Amino acid sequence: MFAAHPAFANASPKDPHYKTLAMNKTALFWKAHSRKKAGGESFFSDDFKDLCEQIWKLDPNERITIDGILSHPWMQEETPSQVDIVKEFKIRNLKN
Repeated sequence: MFAAHPAFANASPKDPHYKTLAMNKTALFWKAHSRKKAGGESFFSDDFKDLCEQIWKLDPNERITIDGILSHPWMQEETPSQVDIVKEFKIRNLKN
């Protein structure tokens, strides 16, 4: 939702984006997902990438817990107002 497209189409080794995550090649994953984004590779903050990577861990025992998600630094950032969100979506829609 944050990027206006899914991280990968299928949780399958045949999906190239999923495969980069499964192979722990997160730098390639984020580079591919940053193309055509305002700000390029800085579109996704380090805290956002860290949170996503912890959520997407293949081993369920290594995945971040709900409590960990709620206390993660990215979740502690200021929440934009509804006006700001609508404005951002309008800007994104103009670019697509």
